[in-house]
Amino acid sequence: MFRSISGKFIAAVLATSIAVTSFSAAPARADSDDAAKIAVGLATLFIIGKALSDNDKHTVHRHHHYKPHKTRNRHHLPAKCHFVHKTWSGKVEMVNRKCLNRYYSYNASLPQVCRTQANTPKGFRSGYDPRCLRNKGYRIVRF
Repeated sequence: MFRSISGKFIAAVLATSIAVTSFSAAPARADSDDAAKIAVGLATLFIIGKALSDNDKHTVHRHHHYKPHKTRNRHHLPAKCHFVHKTWSGKVEMVNRKCLNRYYSYNASLPQVCRTQANTPKGFRSGYDPRCLRNKGYRIVRF
């Protein structure tokens, strides 16, 4: 994203500077004041271009790959997957199924008896009942 913006910016600055210099063309004269102005203008363009190219080099492109968290104990569930959802009939605690798929290695071994769904204003949410999981020997732990 930065490269296309900075490339367009540099092209616009160069096009503007060329257009301005062509309009102010006058008969050639050797004036040290004009030479100094040109040198300062070129140096400014060089500094701007250099700063933009350095910015592109330091841009880091990160790709998020979610890997399951390797737990020491398969009965420890990540606390970041424990949510309280607001439903039409009140609040419901739930361990989010999608979150567990992302951060928990042993999600296939969770008891299917504990699966639950909740109808929230934002749609259906599926997961596991934390009380049922506690009764089956699972604990919600911060990693």
